[in-house]
Amino acid sequence: MKIAILGFGTEGKALAKYFKRRKAEITVFDQNQKVKIPEPFKGVTGPNAFTNIKGFDAVFKSPGIPPDRVGEVKNLTSLTQFFMANCPCPIIAVTGTKGKGTTSTLIYEILKTAGHDAYLGGNIGIPPIEFLSKLKKSSVVVLEISSFQAQSLTLSPHIAVVLMTTSDHMDYHPNIEDYLNAKAQLIKHQAINDFIVANADYPHALKIAKQSSGTLLTVSTQKNVAKGAQLNRGKLVTKQDGTTHSLMSAKDVGLIGPHNLENILPAMVVAGLMDVDPKTIAHVIKNFMGLPHRLEFVKTLKGADYYNDSFSVNPEAAMAGIRAFKKPIHLIAGGYERFANFTEWAKVCLAQKNLKTIIFMGNQSAVRMFEELKKHPLRKDLQILRLLNLREAMIAAKTYAKKGDIVLFSPGCPSFDEFKNYKERGETFKSLIQ
Repeated sequence: MKIAILGFGTEGKALAKYFKRRKAEITVFDQNQKVKIPEPFKGVTGPNAFTNIKGFDAVFKSPGIPPDRVGEVKNLTSLTQFFMANCPCPIIAVTGTKGKGTTSTLIYEILKTAGHDAYLGGNIGIPPIEFLSKLKKSSVVVLEISSFQAQSLTLSPHIAVVLMTTSDHMDYHPNIEDYLNAKAQLIKHQAINDFIVANADYPHALKIAKQSSGTLLTVSTQKNVAKGAQLNRGKLVTKQDGTTHSLMSAKDVGLIGPHNLENILPAMVVAGLMDVDPKTIAHVIKNFMGLPHRLEFVKTLKGADYYNDSFSVNPEAAMAGIRAFKKPIHLIAGGYERFANFTEWAKVCLAQKNLKTIIFMGNQSAVRMFEELKKHPLRKDLQILRLLNLREAMIAAKTYAKKGDIVLFSPGCPSFDEFKNYKERGETFKSLIQ
């Protein structure tokens, strides 16, 4: 069997390892000339690596490679497609612009606590092909799925979740319609015995969900839903067949910030579909404190609390972080330019009276973020600085922060201007505090 792997990142390496064990002949193609292709794999690197890919039984494209870079290639597929085609058990897949990792992990934790043989993978950083051989019919898999991973799918999961969906990755997708259509591929192939859970507060999420043939359940923090889950007078409730069941008070959840209720409600619905006892669901939600780099409390330094929200790689995530606190906030923002729309971000910053300082780092994105702020009357009590990098921004934040204040590192941009990824950026933030 002859296998081609386009891109030698996390997924590419996992594929190479998987097919090596199956005695396949593997060739790795990567446009980065500096990528080292280990033996016994063949390697083709450089700007023209994707121009002549022929004679393979399967060609696996890594999700970060735009389709137009590859052109027409026979037998083109992906790790996600291959996994879904060969997975022997039910799959629960989560997509959306923000909250995918938190929701996926929360669902996984609930299922594990309830005694399921559960596995977690996908965009969260664990290629699911790594545990494919361990799966049984009685297992259940939770996948976090990005637009990159969804866009070429011809299969759909048994249960799909569509969270808050706006726009993202505008450096990859030519427009928002292309982004939404990529997300929609995840659910377009569902059957009538499948389920789709969507956030009814976001029109794009509902538009995607309605392309499924499965049973639709909705969640909302703002309105009543017919079937699903909602926030009702400070309580998290489920609704089914005209009956409302109160699970717990929203005050008792472990996650910080009201935006996280949008991640908790879908997890409640999915757990219900998997027949998990409500007491188990409530117990996990109460004790689940979130993932690293997502509003992660780091340390109290001279009375000020420092929070690492490096996973905030788009304006929507940054807005959620800013809204999560009532104490005075000193915000560190900016990063790699991905041409996101910062209009609403600027409005939130200026409306959030407890936001006292915005410290920009980076270049082009910081300029655009500041320009959006200047389109509105600036509050006199809001200090705005622009510095070269994270280290300088941290020094400034320490100067401004007083006892009882919050220093919030919520960039609203990717990390690639200064760091390898958001994890390295978050770890650097934490090390600077220490």
